[in-house]
Amino acid sequence: MAEPKEILTAMIPVVMDFLDIDLDDVLFSDVLSDSQIGDVVSAVVMNHYQNKVQSRAESNDKTSDEDDKNESSDDTIRVDSDPCVALPSSLPNGWSVLPPESFRAIYRISSPVFEQFLKLFIDKLIPLAIPMKVTTGKNDIRDELKLLIMLEYLGSNLPISKLSQKYNLSESGILDAVTIAISVIYQNMFLFIRWPKREDICDSALCNPLEQPGFSNCIGAIDICQVRIKTPQDNESFYVNKTGKSSVALQAVCDHKMNFLHCCTGWPGLMADTAVLKDSDIFEDVQKDTKRYFPNGTFLTGDLAYPLLDWIMTPYEETPDDSYVKYNHVHSQILDLINQTFQRLKTRFLRLNYVENNKMEEVVKIVLVCCALHNFCQNAGDIMEGEATPIEPHVSIDTFVTEAECLLRVEESAVIKRDEIKDIINSSDSIQVVHTEDDVS
Repeated sequence: MAEPKEILTAMIPVVMDFLDIDLDDVLFSDVLSDSQIGDVVSAVVMNHYQNKVQSRAESNDKTSDEDDKNESSDDTIRVDSDPCVALPSSLPNGWSVLPPESFRAIYRISSPVFEQFLKLFIDKLIPLAIPMKVTTGKNDIRDELKLLIMLEYLGSNLPISKLSQKYNLSESGILDAVTIAISVIYQNMFLFIRWPKREDICDSALCNPLEQPGFSNCIGAIDICQVRIKTPQDNESFYVNKTGKSSVALQAVCDHKMNFLHCCTGWPGLMADTAVLKDSDIFEDVQKDTKRYFPNGTFLTGDLAYPLLDWIMTPYEETPDDSYVKYNHVHSQILDLINQTFQRLKTRFLRLNYVENNKMEEVVKIVLVCCALHNFCQNAGDIMEGEATPIEPHVSIDTFVTEAECLLRVEESAVIKRDEIKDIINSSDSIQVVHTEDDVS
């Protein structure tokens, strides 16, 4: 007599076809909460799905008859590209059975690029990282599964409890997988985000991102975005920004490809942009060796929240005539690169819309690892166009520190440099500007 499990295995495909049940309906049904048969159900469903896809492909190869195609299509189990499609964690390389669009919807990365990163993670990142202790006292989760869990955690707003149910692991096991994977990548940040070499900076291909006259020496843009966080218990008021929400400031520099050249975070959301800049390691490094970071007069664009420095060109506060308006117009186009980069970052990694973690050290790691993964995906050709993610408004200087404490002296050489750029722009006939009310000083 057949075993009950064998009967269940044999009947699932038949019942699914008869009742026209979608794959995601089965994977998220209550049966998955039963650990004794959950893996069996998942494995059978996925196996049946693969057989259906193969059968459909063979059918299409044999005949081009439209009726046959429609009939084959009707019999195929559908897996919608919905972020709620489950992954049977018990299957080796289970991710490979998901349709490409479903995989990317869940993990915010294409499966071929994931394969590349998995190889890098196992072959290079893990050996270079210092092993960390886990809360469960054991580390028996496969490296592949750690990465998948981490990617879904960063790419969604799902709570740990939901991920625990989905992957049939304890909540502490999910936390360990996320923490370990993030720690490994964080310890290898230098492989993903690094300032270009001097010879690369001098290469014209890195400069003049939008081929705008006057900005031939511009290598990118700098700005700050706010990452919402759970309000810390220590210094709570410092982290509440002007919108009344707790956040940390992420200061970043991007190039014309929307890759990050430098990232730093962890400052309270109430802290002014100039104060963040002054306290950042890039400011300290540039002060020590400006020519190493900005050779041959190269520079970044920054908004009015930043001081006018020899290596940060800001817009004019007042525009008495068209020459100033034209400069600001071109400047804003290049500065918009960093806003688009932030939007791509937050579109891919939805966790950055709200990081619920009590430890500021872990918040910093999460934000920076997202930036590192952003660069890896971009360089691998996996581009995720940014949605119109609202950017938290900048805070005024006097909300956190005094003007004397955070203002940096405007460099006279920077004033001359900006005026020269303005003159070059106005000597070109290619710049056309539509006046707005804001252009009137």
